[in-house]
Amino acid sequence: EKFTFAGRLEQLGGPGGPVQMAGPWRDVTGAIGAQSRYGLEPLPHPAFDLAAATAPPDGTYPGRMNLGGGPLHAKKQQMVDRMVLRFDEAEASSADGASAASTTNGASSGGPPPIVGRGEGSNRVGRYTLHATCTRADRGAWDVRLTRAYVPLAP
Repeated sequence: EKFTFAGRLEQLGGPGGPVQMAGPWRDVTGAIGAQSRYGLEPLPHPAFDLAAATAPPDGTYPGRMNLGGGPLHAKKQQMVDRMVLRFDEAEASSADGASAASTTNGASSGGPPPIVGRGEGSNRVGRYTLHATCTRADRGAWDVRLTRAYVPLAP
């Protein structure tokens, strides 16, 4: 099973504040399966400034998924989710990374090349791998697109 996420990675309260990523997870038909919110843990440095960063921060992003796209307070429909993401600025600027990123986004915008990342995670459904593409957004934030593929468990 594959799921996609399109969300925003931003820093709350300016430099030194918590880094948060939020958005919906969609299935292959485009239907929203869950709303999610993740926080970077631990912060890279007390004075870390996402607006000045040349790539999104690597790290563990624990969070919660609200199944069915319901409200955040519906605890019985929440699922704990933990992702580890690593971003590679060098890969995005290479010829192979730039062409792969252009294919993923549908077209090249003429701006700086997207940052490419990889990762893995787990939740109560199972373990999964992640592929990430990030582009700089306004006000120092990053637009993040993730593709999640669950790793089949042995029968």
